[in-house]
Amino acid sequence: MMTDDQARSPLRQLPLLPGEEVRQLFDPRQGLVTAPTQSGPLLALTNLRLALFQSDKRESGRDTTVAPLDTLGAVRISTSDRNLRILFQGLALMLVGIITYLAVGTFVVEGLLIPLAIGGGIVLVGVMFVLRYLFWEEEGKLTFQCGVRDRSGGVDRSSNWDLEFQYRSHQAAADAYRLVDGYFLARQGRTLPQATPPSGDGPVATAVEPPAEAQQPAVSGEAPSSTPAPEPAAEERVPAVGENAPASRPAARPLGQP
Repeated sequence: MMTDDQARSPLRQLPLLPGEEVRQLFDPRQGLVTAPTQSGPLLALTNLRLALFQSDKRESGRDTTVAPLDTLGAVRISTSDRNLRILFQGLALMLVGIITYLAVGTFVVEGLLIPLAIGGGIVLVGVMFVLRYLFWEEEGKLTFQCGVRDRSGGVDRSSNWDLEFQYRSHQAAADAYRLVDGYFLARQGRTLPQATPPSGDGPVATAVEPPAEAQQPAVSGEAPSSTPAPEPAAEERVPAVGENAPASRPAARPLGQP
């Protein structure tokens, strides 16, 4: 992640516009980097523009292309996989070189120098093909489609062109998709979210039980109460048939009666 100073520093010799910030820097070998390289190809994505710094091999100079984001459209990522045809071509050339050495040394000229030079050259080319297959690096190309429409003078004119940027490494191939995500987010005025690992210092949620007074009684039972229920009154015993009734206390006589 780039710092604020790196995001606002000029890109090589290209000054930034007011309010412009660098969002991503893409190197064809290292992938996404935090600081611009001093030489070689470089792709810079800001919140306003897209800048491509490339070397012009025909004129032995540098080629800088800058395009505003509102003129850019779709992005195409082209990749090349490891091809077994390169390995077969290398093995075939090595075999042809050996056969050429034997044929020229036996039927054409005498000596070893000329047959060795001819056959050895063919074998060397075959070895280069084999090494290219063994030490293969993923190659690809980013293509940004651009288009401008001009309606001045009552005439609708439109021009389309492509901006291409090549890369060559496994790391760059993996970061190319993150660059495309950042490109579309920059067009919407957003940035890539930074993933932060979870920490164990945050608050821990605990379950809070409701107070005893707020607890609802069960449907099939009655509400619990801390006061003990009164004991039922003792029932009067009825004597059975043939059993003498218990003696009862005589009733009180009124005053004046014998």
